[in-house]
Formats: sequence, C-alpha cells, structure tokens
Amino acid sequence: MVADGMGGHKAGDIASKMATELVPAYLVTHAKEGIIKACHESIQLAHQLIRQQGAANPDLNGMGTTTVMIYFEGATAYIANVGDSRIYLINRQQIYQLSRDHSLIQEKLNLGIYGRQEALADPYKNVLTQAVGFENDISVEVFTYKAMKNDIFLLCSDGLHGKVCESDVVRTINYVIPNPATATEEQLKQAANALVALANDNGGDDNISAVLVLVR
Repeated sequence: MVADGMGGHKAGDIASKMATELVPAYLVTHAKEGIIKACHESIQLAHQLIRQQGAANPDLNGMGTTTVMIYFEGATAYIANVGDSRIYLINRQQIYQLSRDHSLIQEKLNLGIYGRQEALADPYKNVLTQAVGFENDISVEVFTYKAMKNDIFLLCSDGLHGKVCESDVVRTINYVIPNPATATEEQLKQAANALVALANDNGGDDNISAVLVLVR
C-alpha cells in the first residue's frame, strides 16, 4: 500500500500514517466477509476517521491522502485506489497502469479534451478530484487481476510517476531485475531505490514512494 499525504507537511504525514495503519488492520479482520467489500469499507473507514481527526484539530483541518493498495488471495490480486497514486503491472518488458487516477487531468482525458502528451503540460495536472479524508464522500474503485508467475507490481506516488515516464520505469526495472524468475528481495529493493533516484535526478520536488511486489 502507498498513501501520499496532503494538507501541509504535518497534516499530510498524519493522514497517510492513519491510512496505512487503518486499512491493513481492517482487511486482516474482515477479508473473510468478502475482499471487495472489505477493500471498500477499509478505505471508507480511514476516510471517516481522518475527517474526524481533521475536524477536531484546527492544525489538521483539510488533511487528506491518496491511497493505492493491492491485496492477494491466491492468484487473485484485488486493487483499490483513491487519488492519483498508482499501481502498475510490469510483465514481459511491458507496463500497464492498473489503477485509474482521480484527478482533474484524468477527467479531461476521459472527456477527450486532449491526449496524454498535451496533458503533460497542463498546469492543473496535480489537482485531485477526490482524496481520502478530504471531501464529504469518496468513491473507492476496486479492480481484480489474475496474477501470473513473475508479474511485477509497482505501487507509487505521483512524486515518482510524475517525474519518470513509463518506458524509463520498465527500462530501470529490467536492468536491475533481468530475470524475474531468479530475482532476489535485494534486487527488488535496488530497483525501487533506482526508481526513486531517477525521479530525483529528473527534478524530484515531491515525496517519492515506491513499492515493488514480485509474484512467485
């Protein structure tokens, strides 16, 4: 899971920390009731408690966080997100975005106002249409994917995907992990660190989070 906080340094830290504690704890105890239902409810719970915390403390008012998570049951991957943190699938040197951004720029893309290349220059590309803890109501999106051996999943904040293009993500991961079938945990850590370093080299001016998951 990756949660990218917003609403000032202190408030953003608290919102993202609350999300990363509340969501997994809820899933552990409620997954048996249905994972898709539990994914929705866990993020909604975090949303309500973050809002309550913000309302009770003027210093934290308006805080929120993005949330993207993946939960495995057997070969099925359950993916849930709110905001613009993303999850990608890297398979056979191809990359696919599995989550869908909740951002103003994505709304414009959905409406066909312009294409992806033009979207890169949009001055409002960082404006979110929803975030956990910020609005009155949120709509949690949950997707399922049948994971395959040697699939690599990347969960990341916009501090990474906003600075590193998808082709460079694939190139970096393939360089550090040339053969997923024999990859080690250390190689996964090295690949994640390499992606963060690349985002910084490209002018990183935001928090950068990256989690890599390899399917055995």
